[in-house]
Amino acid sequence: MFIVALRHLGAALTTTVFSTAPIAGFALSVLLLGENPAIAGWAAFVLAGAGVAIVSGGRHDDVPVPGTPEDGDARARHTMDPETGSLS
Repeated sequence: MFIVALRHLGAALTTTVFSTAPIAGFALSVLLLGENPAIAGWAAFVLAGAGVAIVSGGRHDDVPVPGTPEDGDARARHTMDPETGSLS
């Protein structure tokens, strides 16, 4: 399932979705099994949810990929000739 999600959603969104599993497990244990977690459990639940919301919220299109011309890396503008090994 993880590999299928990677192919269709991309790495960032797949990781975000799969990182919610412990949060969903906590919520389901309270709702379906009647668990009564301690205050520390609720604090972890809230912090984990906030962390996922922070990571998944917002766009990252403006962040240049290291090693690309947009990053200002001069090496990315050159190609290497496989026969001679020289840069052009």
